[in-house]
Amino acid sequence: MQKLNLLRFAVEFAFKLKTMSSKLLKKIATAVPQEIDLFTDKSMDIALRINDLMVAKNLSQKDLAAALGKSPSQINNWLAGNHNFTLKTITQLEVFFGASIIESVQMTENEEITFWKNLFEELQQKIAQQYDKRKSKTSHRNGNNL
Repeated sequence: MQKLNLLRFAVEFAFKLKTMSSKLLKKIATAVPQEIDLFTDKSMDIALRINDLMVAKNLSQKDLAAALGKSPSQINNWLAGNHNFTLKTITQLEVFFGASIIESVQMTENEEITFWKNLFEELQQKIAQQYDKRKSKTSHRNGNNL
């Protein structure tokens, strides 16, 4: 009986989803947080870099797995971009290939000063906006219309 109720719920839910406006569905689909989108891009960049290094050394997934003491399915997962690499794993790969997987960016002193200055100014603006919003809400609650 529970399976039947669960199936009925699933069918009803699927029907409701299907009848929702496409605009709302598009909104939901595009609501991927920037952090997740960026993480996915970086994971794919790492996967492509590993693949390029494998091709350059004429290595198969099985060869790389054996050399690193990993399973071929784990290497496949890496190359699919579905792995959250640790620095330890990235370093192990860089040592094995004798090449960088990730390039670190070194800022000059002026670039670093500019970075922190811009970040500070951005935070000041956000704080000022939050302050203005709260001040506006308080004024409206007290009957003081600006």
